[in-house]
Amino acid sequence: MNDDELKRLWRQQELSSPLQVPDPELMARMKKKMRKFARNIFWRDSREIVACVAGFLGYLYFYLQPYSALSRIGCLVVMLSCVFIAGVLLYSRRKHPSLPETAPLEDFLRAELAKVKWQAKLLKSVLWWYLLPIFIGIELFDLGKPGDMQDRVVVLMVNLFVFGVIYWVNLYAVRKGLLPLIRELEETLRSVENLSSPTDPHNPDP
Repeated sequence: MNDDELKRLWRQQELSSPLQVPDPELMARMKKKMRKFARNIFWRDSREIVACVAGFLGYLYFYLQPYSALSRIGCLVVMLSCVFIAGVLLYSRRKHPSLPETAPLEDFLRAELAKVKWQAKLLKSVLWWYLLPIFIGIELFDLGKPGDMQDRVVVLMVNLFVFGVIYWVNLYAVRKGLLPLIRELEETLRSVENLSSPTDPHNPDP
């Protein structure tokens, strides 16, 4: 084989494309966004747990007062609800801990995606594990207290409005905040997976 044939073979061979890496600016922006998300969740959980402790102690005080049996049952419902809500929030933190940013990028993104999906699930189901138990306890407590029916109806309407607003705010947060973040994390994770698994142009099977 002469020099001309070697040159021709060299020109004809396909050069593999250089290894691609995720956009560093995109990754830095995503990690910054997830740090902010983690801070928001931490402070939200802290506020909720403090509120649970305050609610538990407040209704414990009412439980120890000479109220009717129905009001005391309402106190127990609220107290147990506070314990359950705090337990759910603490369990969520243990179930989906944050990985360090030095972890492999795919692992970091998967962990963050699972955490955001779990938070969206909690907010979408907030009526059942948070609002409804508290609402039932408060209403039982109010029904057991002395007073006329008109006052009870007013309290019921006010509570329905307040709890309805809280429920709507949670669903709005899912729709406008968490679902877009989930889509962004999924798209970023797919791009990272595609870059980390290049296909061989000479082999049709990956």
